[in-house]
Amino acid sequence: MQLLRDLFTNRTILTQLAVYDLKHDYLGTWFGFLWAFVHPLLSAAILYAVFSHGFKGGSYFLWLLTALFAWQYVALCIRGGSMSIVQNSFLVRKLRFRVEFLPFVKVVSASMLHAAFVLLLVVAAALTGATPGVHSLQIFYYWFAGTLFALSISLLAAGAMVFLRDLAGVVEVFLQLLFLGTPIFWQDSQLPERWLFWMRLNPLYYIVTGYRQSLLEPQFFWNDPQAALVFWLPVLLLLGAGLLIFRRLRPMFADYI
Repeated sequence: MQLLRDLFTNRTILTQLAVYDLKHDYLGTWFGFLWAFVHPLLSAAILYAVFSHGFKGGSYFLWLLTALFAWQYVALCIRGGSMSIVQNSFLVRKLRFRVEFLPFVKVVSASMLHAAFVLLLVVAAALTGATPGVHSLQIFYYWFAGTLFALSISLLAAGAMVFLRDLAGVVEVFLQLLFLGTPIFWQDSQLPERWLFWMRLNPLYYIVTGYRQSLLEPQFFWNDPQAALVFWLPVLLLLGAGLLIFRRLRPMFADYI
């Protein structure tokens, strides 16, 4: 609770750091912030060209884009959060700076981009005939769920990466495995039932499916309490472990950074 109070008290500083982080990522490129939109749209176009055959019902591109935006938000948070301590060593050495804020800064900067993506999805869904309703509001629930999952992984990886930089490669492999196990370009009906059990243990399965249920396939999250339990139980345990390990390692960061 103390961390939440500190985050709220220092919300202005967090926002300023997040804006700086966002500008820094695209500084010096010709298209600047446009790259943040071009990259996922190109990825979706490529996946559409390869996997659209055999899709049943609806607009496959929008179906694909909804999942891809959700996935890329979580992946961006995890990548940035995992490297947040190593990349901001000058802040780690400042005695008055709360190092725990750094993974949260990455989440805030990623959320700024994601807000634009969510708005784009809502507009696109409405234009293709998906009527917005109360169910559309639950996208904020799944957004929050994805944020906590990303933070749990980021806190664990960020603290450990100070001492073992090779973990950056491990994080990339982890994200690739999550990508393959997330229903971004495949449907449940395309997999054997015995595989689906394991795929549904992937936290991104819950998040991506939830985004689609919010915008394209109206269904409320409380209609499937088992899926919610499968997601929240390990995520909250991971988040608690991440916070605990991060705090234990924090006093040694300045010596190894």
